[in-house]
Amino acid sequence: MVKRRKHFDISIIILIVVVLFSSCVSKVPKDDSSFFQALGEDGAFVMTSTKENLVNLGVNLDIEPKLLNKIDRVSVSLKDDEFYGGLEGKFSSFFVNTALVVAKDYKKEGDYFNKIDSSLQIGSPKNNLLIISSNKFDQARQKTVDNRVINIDSFTAELMKNADLAVYSNKPTSLKLLGYDIDDSIALTMKTLLVYFKDGMVYLSADFKDEKSANSFSTVIRASYITGLKKRKEKIDINVLKQIFTLENNLVEIKGIAMMDSQIQNIDLIIENFI
Repeated sequence: MVKRRKHFDISIIILIVVVLFSSCVSKVPKDDSSFFQALGEDGAFVMTSTKENLVNLGVNLDIEPKLLNKIDRVSVSLKDDEFYGGLEGKFSSFFVNTALVVAKDYKKEGDYFNKIDSSLQIGSPKNNLLIISSNKFDQARQKTVDNRVINIDSFTAELMKNADLAVYSNKPTSLKLLGYDIDDSIALTMKTLLVYFKDGMVYLSADFKDEKSANSFSTVIRASYITGLKKRKEKIDINVLKQIFTLENNLVEIKGIAMMDSQIQNIDLIIENFI
């Protein structure tokens, strides 16, 4: 009786160890990152916004109506006139395939669909996600789903997710896309740039390679804003401006300014370039 109990106890211990070990080695860390965090390779501009916000801004999304009704967020990466990104919402891959198979404007090509007379390619590699791309669907899928690498940190992503519309770039080469008339030589000294719009306010954060470039950029954007105030004959409070336009080492920030006509035009330009 004693021997059997000892054998039983050892068996139980071995079983517990095996279960614990197998649960440790098979557990895959949960990916809590937002889809758009895998966008944004060097030189690209990433735009993200909810469908509701885009509609409120007057954007007409040229997507199959059955799918459009299911979409919640639109995220696009743009570089050298080529784009890719994702439309997130609540739908199954089966629903997407069914909707596009019967749609007259789309033709199936492998695991995605080509929009006829367009460079747009679209497909759903998993539930709740539509990948869109200009003629490079497989590459877009690899970057965002199969072999995704996080390019946008979680703090920045949270700001973007909570904004009405946000644009991010890692090592931008020009700011013309955003409507900023700033020399490309300054843009090339940026490490990262974030511009977002929320509740009628504009926010900006630009991290530069050196203090001299940061100071030059800070001077230009502050002077541009003051010029706008003068044109509108609004009061200029230097102390308030110092709190809004900040420069700390290589980091330039705008901590919320009311949108003027120029900023509204910038939003229109951003949407026109991305959507």
